[in-house]
Amino acid sequence: MVDERQIAFRPAVEISYLTEGQQYTLLEAMEYNDATPSLAQAIKMKKFMQDGKLTDEVIQSIMQGEKPSQKEKPAFKDERITKLIPRSVPRGQETAFVARVDSHASGFPLSTPLPLDTASNYPRKRIYANPRKD
Repeated sequence: MVDERQIAFRPAVEISYLTEGQQYTLLEAMEYNDATPSLAQAIKMKKFMQDGKLTDEVIQSIMQGEKPSQKEKPAFKDERITKLIPRSVPRGQETAFVARVDSHASGFPLSTPLPLDTASNYPRKRIYANPRKD
């Protein structure tokens, strides 16, 4: 698997300490989860094995854990969007915030015009030209 670049070298080294049966169980877990173990996950499995506590369930549980590289990253790179998200929204939860706002606004289509009397309730800001002093 290392030769085919399906798994990184360092995690493969840690996995090599597992028994053949444990390695087959790991392979099944990798196929089931469609993921390869990170170095941290491989080290964790090796540690469980050394302690005599590595079972099929433990391997599956470790492989189901979310790796930092797989965490959802905000897809909002446009400054026009990011400046609308309050700073109180924790980093990494921007997408959930936007989805929540969208679900609340779903009853208000963007194409719905405001009633005419509503527009008159908003005072207009007057812009005065500054006289030039020559």
